Amino acid sequence: MTWVWRFVGAVVGLYYRYRLGKNAASVVIPITATCYKMPQPPANKVESRDLSDSHAEIQRAFPLLCSEFRATTGNTLKITCTWRSVARQYELYQIGRRGIPGEPTVTKLDGYGKRSRHNVYPSQAIDVCVVDPAGQIRWTRKCYAPLSSLVGKYGLIWGGDWAMDDFPHLELLSTKA
Repeated sequence: MTWVWRFVGAVVGLYYRYRLGKNAASVVIPITATCYKMPQPPANKVESRDLSDSHAEIQRAFPLLCSEFRATTGNTLKITCTWRSVARQYELYQIGRRGIPGEPTVTKLDGYGKRSRHNVYPSQAIDVCVVDPAGQIRWTRKCYAPLSSLVGKYGLIWGGDWAMDDFPHLELLSTKA
């Protein structure tokens, strides 16, 4: 990273020499080298259910969405996946393609050729399940349908609105990522 700061310093120096002419030699430009460290996915894990492993916008919006969903339906949302490794994405991609009769296809994205927004760190997507007041997990479209009208105001997209229904999937609008 030091070469980056040297380059930045050289560019800034050239700018000031151009703008100030001969007086540029008397200008001292302090450059503080603060190294930005890229966020790294959880070590030794293939996937996460921790909201802190998702994008800051999702961390902000999800609790608000949960509150409104509960007030609207009486049900709660529970996170089933935030970040997912490329290897885990490929495992899920294989489901429905193994030649087992009646096995549904889970995803169109293999993680290598086509990446999911779960594969980015911090994750730009989360998967949820609906839990009814009795504590039972519900996977029917009817239980997820209220998300369609709620997610937009929180800067999210619901996978149930896509051609290949993905009811549990919520992701950031492209402009938020």
